This record gives sequence, structure tokens and C-alpha cells, in this order.
Amino acid sequence: MNGEGPVSQSQTGISENANQPESDYPTRSMNKPTSTIQKELFEGHYHMILKVLLPDHVHPGQLQIHHAFHLIRIDGLPNQGPEIIQLPTIGKREGVMAVCKNNVLEVNIPKEEAIPFQEVNIVYE
Repeated sequence: MNGEGPVSQSQTGISENANQPESDYPTRSMNKPTSTIQKELFEGHYHMILKVLLPDHVHPGQLQIHHAFHLIRIDGLPNQGPEIIQLPTIGKREGVMAVCKNNVLEVNIPKEEAIPFQEVNIVYE
């Protein structure tokens, strides 16, 4: 043999639970709403704008906003876990701004510029 054989769990990092039906996994998904907060997402040529209507009892000072590639997470909303919002495209990490006025939180996320294709060399054997 070429040293190939059965692959153990420690080599793949896949647990025994990976073969369980999908219904045994937690049902929370990023595509499912995590709350009843009203939000709108606008996509322009260079920016994405997320508007979130905050309940009257929420003070903007208790909120934290985090951005990672194509997600926005809002922490500090009372009586719920973090609100996770998927963005339609990747946003830049620099230049993200948030303003709260009249119970509307507006987050402006600059879009990441298109990454050009890079040629990959082919090795012929």
C-alpha cells in the first residue's frame, strides 16, 4: 500500500456526530432572523448602508457593533442574543461608521474593491 488507508477522526477533525441527520443540529442559522428588530440594507456602488430601528427602551450607549468580512453583529440588545446580519458582499474593515439618530442606527460599510484574478501557473509532468 502507499500508506493510504482508513482516515481516523483525529486526522480529519470531523466528529462522530457529523453523520447525524441535520435535524439533530441546532436550528439557529444566519439566514433565519434572530429577532423581530426592523432593519433595511441598501447596496450602492461603493458602500452598503444598514439601517436598524431600535426599540424605544434601547440606549445606543449599551450597543456594540462588530464587522467581519460579510457580517455585522450587534451586541447589547436587551432580552436577546447578538443580532447577526449577513451583508451582500465583503466590506472593508477600515472606514465603517455608525450613527444613531431618532432610534435609527445607521451603519455605513465601504465595499471591498474587486480583487482581480491572478494567473496560476500549471506544472506539466
